[in-house]
Amino acid sequence: MCICATGEHCACYGSEAQYHAERALQAHFSAIEHEVLDVLLDATPDVSPLARCLVALIDADPVSVVDVLATNGGIYWWLSGSGAQYHAQLRAWPAVRLVA
Repeated sequence: MCICATGEHCACYGSEAQYHAERALQAHFSAIEHEVLDVLLDATPDVSPLARCLVALIDADPVSVVDVLATNGGIYWWLSGSGAQYHAQLRAWPAVRLVA
């Protein structure tokens, strides 16, 4: 993913089609992240099965989760207070705390 913010004419992308495909993928994962946060906040019971699976991976008090990042097959989450970052994948592995 490009972070230089120059848009579809950025040299990071091989073509305009590649740029638009990346933007579509970002929108897809953003929608999943919103669903996960909605479930954590008990805001809605009507979310995708994928969002429910990702929520089940989060090994923390839902109230302490301040942000999430959905990835292809997993999720990162951050906790309030400590700011600790965690990651878990849809495979049957326990959550891993990432330290800088």
